[in-house]
Amino acid sequence: MWPFKTLRISKIFTPNTQGKFVSGAAGHPLIVALALVVLIAGCTSPNLQSQNDSSLTSDELMDFAKASCFSWYFKKKGYELDDIKSISGSIVELGSHSAKKFRDVAFLVKDYNPKVASKNSIDIDLQKCFLLERDPKFRSAVDAIKNL
Repeated sequence: MWPFKTLRISKIFTPNTQGKFVSGAAGHPLIVALALVVLIAGCTSPNLQSQNDSSLTSDELMDFAKASCFSWYFKKKGYELDDIKSISGSIVELGSHSAKKFRDVAFLVKDYNPKVASKNSIDIDLQKCFLLERDPKFRSAVDAIKNL
C-alpha cells in the first residue's frame, strides 16, 4: 500500500460558504516541500563564468573581423555607423588581445577580396562578411595576427 496519505483534489480546493474555492492544501507538508524545492531550484543557477572574468570566450578576433566587415560595408553605403562602432568597440574593450591586433584585423578585412560569384547580384562587399569565417586563407591570416 502507498505509504503516504492520499491527497484528494476535493481536499485541495473546497468551496467555502460563499461559494468561492479555498485552498485547503496550502499548509499541507507535501505541497510546502514541493513549493520550496521548485523555488530553490528556480533561484539557483550554475556559475558559468567567473564574476571577475570579463573577457570574451569565443574567437574574439574573428568576431571583430565580422563586425569590422559590416562596418566597412556600412561606411561604403553611407549608413549610420554608431551602432556597429559600439559593437566593434565592445569586442576590443572586452578582448584579450592588443588594440594593434584588432587594428590589423580591421585592415585585413578591408583588403579581403574573395573570388566568389554572386547568384542574385548581391554586393560582394556584403557577401564577403558572411564568407570570411569559412575561408581557410582568411582564418590563417587572422591566426597569424593572433600569434604575433
